[in-house]
Amino acid sequence: MDPSQYLPEGYSPSKKEQATLNFIAKKAPRSIERFLPLLVSSMIDYNLSQKQITAGLHHLVDFYQKERKYEMTEEEKESYHKSMGIGIEYSDLEISIAVDKVLEENMEQLLERRYFAPSAFYMSLVSALLPWVDTKKTLAIIEEKMAQILGPKTEADLKPPAKTKKPKKEKVKKEKKVKDNEEEKESEFKEVDLEKLWTSVPQYNRYEQRPEIMEEHERVTGGKVFTRFPPEPNGFLHIGHSKAMFLNFGYARRVGGKTYLRFDDTNPSVEKDDFVEGIKHDVKWLGHEPFNVTYTSDYFDRLYDCAIDLIKRDLAYVDDQQKVDVALFRKEKKNPPCRDKYSVEENLRLFEMMRTGCFPAGSFTLRLKIDMAHPNPNMRDPIAYRIQYYPHNRTGDKWCIYPSYDFSHCLIDAFEHISHSMCSIEFGSRRDSYDWLTHILPVYRPMQWEFSRLELEGAVMSKRHINTLVTAGVLCGYDDPRLMTIAGLRRRGFPADAINKFCVSVGITRAKQTTSKHVLEHVIRTHLDAHADRAFLVIDPIKVTLRNIEPSEVIPIMRPVHPKDKSKGEREINISKVIYIERDDWRDEDEPGYYRMAPGKTVCLRYGYPITVVDSVKDESGKVCEIICDVIRPDQKLKKKVKGFIHWVSEHDSKDCEVRLYTNLFKGDKPDPENLIASVNTGSKVVYHKSKADPAIIGAAETVNTAFQCERVGYFAIDDDSSKDHIVLNRTVTLKESKDKI
Repeated sequence: MDPSQYLPEGYSPSKKEQATLNFIAKKAPRSIERFLPLLVSSMIDYNLSQKQITAGLHHLVDFYQKERKYEMTEEEKESYHKSMGIGIEYSDLEISIAVDKVLEENMEQLLERRYFAPSAFYMSLVSALLPWVDTKKTLAIIEEKMAQILGPKTEADLKPPAKTKKPKKEKVKKEKKVKDNEEEKESEFKEVDLEKLWTSVPQYNRYEQRPEIMEEHERVTGGKVFTRFPPEPNGFLHIGHSKAMFLNFGYARRVGGKTYLRFDDTNPSVEKDDFVEGIKHDVKWLGHEPFNVTYTSDYFDRLYDCAIDLIKRDLAYVDDQQKVDVALFRKEKKNPPCRDKYSVEENLRLFEMMRTGCFPAGSFTLRLKIDMAHPNPNMRDPIAYRIQYYPHNRTGDKWCIYPSYDFSHCLIDAFEHISHSMCSIEFGSRRDSYDWLTHILPVYRPMQWEFSRLELEGAVMSKRHINTLVTAGVLCGYDDPRLMTIAGLRRRGFPADAINKFCVSVGITRAKQTTSKHVLEHVIRTHLDAHADRAFLVIDPIKVTLRNIEPSEVIPIMRPVHPKDKSKGEREINISKVIYIERDDWRDEDEPGYYRMAPGKTVCLRYGYPITVVDSVKDESGKVCEIICDVIRPDQKLKKKVKGFIHWVSEHDSKDCEVRLYTNLFKGDKPDPENLIASVNTGSKVVYHKSKADPAIIGAAETVNTAFQCERVGYFAIDDDSSKDHIVLNRTVTLKESKDKI
């Protein structure tokens, strides 16, 4: 919006006025764009400050929401002017009484600090009582009354008060407290953060309700907050939905309310029962329990009755414009030819013909008759119904007309008595039509409140884009661990509690923001560090033969299941004649500062014994394929202290497994949506088929999504493809933040 276009012809604004115009352009919502000429003329005529302009904006927004009109009577204009302080003058007596009240309430501070309690402080308190008081006049009265109370200024008053040093607190050494229950620590963290988190959500519904509707609302809800999570069953949920779920279910839970899981099933051409079941599973997995599961299709009959009512009141009409013409007429703010072409009776007849299948798909629509000249494009006669010849997965062939989002969403919120209709910020422009429908029909008026959606850099969450990647064979499905779908994250090994904790960490804001994936990675890593059992995994193994151990000999070693949780106890592993280490832990030549294996070097097996390299065997390509070592047992003396510790698995109790390492799906943080395939990072998935897993992992082979911290190599989870005979592990995150994004 550009308010400067409403300046009188040839008028040149001053610097102050230009700043005010910029302020209006930034702060004025689109819903009051038609009032901007009035606001700009008020600015010029009365030399308004930004404080007065802000008050005027608030008044205009309230006026429009209550009255739903753009013209003001003289009486309404007078009220508008008063809201900005125009015409309001306070007498000296009124100012004096207000100053006396403020000074009396703050007398103790005044007497203590004398003139170093600045008059500007008291001025702000007087302004709270008399919003449009003259500042210069009021400050003069304050100074005069302060002098009457304190007397003339002394030399002491001219000096700033002496600073008193606060006594130093004795440093007390904090003892490290080890909590037996790590989950208790997690719940405390969440509770503290949630208290700060929910303050931005409005506590009460801002709309006045009809008395009889409010009586029904109280009967249905029992005075409790009702929210809803309304996904479309045409795809899989992604991490952005996790924030919407967390907000809707979490807020209702916090205030003792209830949440519906409602499927917005108004487009049968792309909706499937599989998506419905997948969404239900995702909601439950993330820890949310719906009060009730409903569908938009449950209300098709009632929505149809509402459409008939609107046609009878000449607030809806049947239109034959095609999509291109609809967009053009909206852009030019022109009434469609059919808007006033048919009588109410004819519109009813045409709508009935739409319902009974007399017209081809897309040939006619039912549109709401609102205002084609409205500054908000969504108010320019939005479509309420369109023709689609697809059998619905719940209603079959009963309907061939289906309601639009703009028509159905707000009304079902009203039918279900939703007090807080929370949605992402891009739906803010639809609030006007949402409010118009619930105001014009005799239903409960829910309050729509918008929050910024959860967006991650370098992630694709569009169903269309994901489908492109799946169809091209880049991804193995909608649950590919490289995707930010809930199914993909679950398969990758992301814990549900950690995803909810991530939603807490990003907070609730109305400003658009893109979160770095490293933030998500950090939250997941922190959670897994506290909860995941430890295990050994050798991803790219190289054989180590311990020549001073007999083939039948095994040396039992005990290691902690979780070093930070002693209550989990210990697990036994064995050193045998043959063990395996990571190929990265071997170098053909030693060098200063290198503490792992090399010819003649001694390193220590994690939780086990030191071993010394005595020889190595190379294959035909000249690559080392076997290392020969001696074990140094406890009764033998070391020549010098060992600095290197490496992880390992034994041939005796390990098993081959498949390991899948994942990095960022795309080459950069902003993949090109028009050329997704070319943007894909070909190294985003690396598979090792002959990795070696230790007994802890083998024991969980068939327990999908079980998480382990595989020491020194990362956090891993059992993949859906795993079986008792074929273990598949997905790397969830690395142990430390790396340059590669997850």
